[in-house]
Amino acid sequence: MLKTCPECQHLVSEKAYTCPSCGYPLSEEKYKSAQRKKAKNHRRLPNGFGQISKITGRNLTNPYRVMITVGKDDTGKPICKLLKPKAYFSTYNEAYLALTEYNKDPYDLATSITMNELFTQWLNEHEVRNPKSLKNINHAWAYCEQLYGIEVQAIRYRHIRELFKNPYKTVDDEKVIAKPATAKLLKSTMNQLCDFAISKDLMLKNYARETAMESDHVEKHHKSFTPEEMASLWNLAERNRCAKMVLFQCYMGWRPSEMLAIKRSNINLDDMTIVGGSKTKAGIDRVVPIHSIIQNIFYEFWTKSVGSEWLFPSPLKKGATHLKYAGYQKIFNEALLLAGCEDGHLPHDCRKQFVTMAKDANMNEYALKRIVGHSITDITENTYTDRPVSWLREEIEKIK
Repeated sequence: MLKTCPECQHLVSEKAYTCPSCGYPLSEEKYKSAQRKKAKNHRRLPNGFGQISKITGRNLTNPYRVMITVGKDDTGKPICKLLKPKAYFSTYNEAYLALTEYNKDPYDLATSITMNELFTQWLNEHEVRNPKSLKNINHAWAYCEQLYGIEVQAIRYRHIRELFKNPYKTVDDEKVIAKPATAKLLKSTMNQLCDFAISKDLMLKNYARETAMESDHVEKHHKSFTPEEMASLWNLAERNRCAKMVLFQCYMGWRPSEMLAIKRSNINLDDMTIVGGSKTKAGIDRVVPIHSIIQNIFYEFWTKSVGSEWLFPSPLKKGATHLKYAGYQKIFNEALLLAGCEDGHLPHDCRKQFVTMAKDANMNEYALKRIVGHSITDITENTYTDRPVSWLREEIEKIK
């Protein structure tokens, strides 16, 4: 049946809700219904792919929430959890991209552990052959407390950058900033820890290796002693045992830690040599002749260390262990102060003093490297040449 349009007076079907001639609404209910129908902006996501929903009613910077399907309940309905490490996004496209990335390589949300839990797991699986290395790792991790509670999958460049810029630990409610040596250990520890996280599919990128360690520390360069300082140390050594220890190191070329770790059992009194060394393959178990100019000093230490395993036993724990670096540094500073030496010298400067004197005396380059424990890249010298101790002695005696 037909009816007349009130607007244009044309005949139209009574079932029409708008006039085909002028568009006048003939049925208010159907017109409003048509207005409410809008084309969908986004396609329906596949089953099990996840959910993206926009949170309305609140002024949110990131209103789009991403949920992933982790299973189904007894009734068959999907069980959803927030996507980690980030579940809220500013646009639908960002949310969809994050959901797509997750579905390319889904990970178990149960493995979303904190950095401190990751560190514990790493230590349990990490083979640490040297107890000192384990001690250093734990020492460095103590200054990473700002990362402890952050989930591994949430770690980003900014977290590592802030850590490297300001590593600290809290002691009695006060922040203790890491020293340069500790910061260096921290960098190495974080590199390995993030490598471990990647191997467990907890990280996609090692931000620690890509982030440089920031430090205001100015590294001190080692410097040898002047002739006047050496002469002053010799004069002081006539009455001061500390100065004798400094001179012993200057004429042997040991690193401070190597000298302190000398055992009496590693000393051969027949040919007056010491076997010792550490750190590198070339430095371990090297033979160093005792220079004749300091043999009297050596015998004094030898006599006073009777009953101990070490040439320089600890004065605090007699016989139990050797003098530690901190103790030697105190001795070193005391001797240089009494000798009137320039400020700024470090115990390692004695090793540089030995190398400087050896160069000035035209010591054979290979003899010098064998004595101080530096690697020799020349295959003929390193692999196919045997050098007797007598040759090393001839060369070291060139130093006057």
